Amino acid sequence: MEAEPKKQTRASHAEVASRVDQIMRLRLHGAGWTDCIAYAQQQGWGVTDRQVGRYIAAADDLLVKRREVNRRRLLARHIAQRETLYQKALKAEDYRASLAILADLAKLQALYSASKDVKELVKLAAEQGRRIQELEARLADTLRTVSPVATAGLPSGSAREPTQLDGQLGPSTGGLDGVRPVHDACVPGELASSGDLPASHAAHSR
Repeated sequence: MEAEPKKQTRASHAEVASRVDQIMRLRLHGAGWTDCIAYAQQQGWGVTDRQVGRYIAAADDLLVKRREVNRRRLLARHIAQRETLYQKALKAEDYRASLAILADLAKLQALYSASKDVKELVKLAAEQGRRIQELEARLADTLRTVSPVATAGLPSGSAREPTQLDGQLGPSTGGLDGVRPVHDACVPGELASSGDLPASHAAHSR
């Protein structure tokens, strides 16, 4: 009689974790899908290819998480090292080295904008400058066009020309030539007798 196939028993959480860790180590050495399946068969895990695929996915996720943690730790260590170097360079009054360390620290922390972003900003600024120049040129053309139209409605003789009457006006008195000034005119007797007027005015009033 043929031996009955061994029934698969459900693996515990500890066994699954151990298998995922083993698959992860294989992946670190470049193992692919078929390599992991062959390894599972060699170890007698008694799992299907689909289950091995789940192990591979879990192992890859674990690698990503560990790399992220390692990267954060590595970044923190590099930042701390540069800060220490900056303090030493500043105490030694080596300002050139201090500036170089600060620049490298800024790049490490991604404080500088990418060169692509800077080029886009320059291009946008140049385009805005051209638009402003076009608007200023249009405004100047509009003002040149509107200025003659604003004065076209005025009559041609709006600026009064000198007349014969203007020639007869005295430059100082502003009156007509030959017209006696006001202070030489006749004044009623009651004003002259009040004593508020000069003698010449009183004489005329009499």
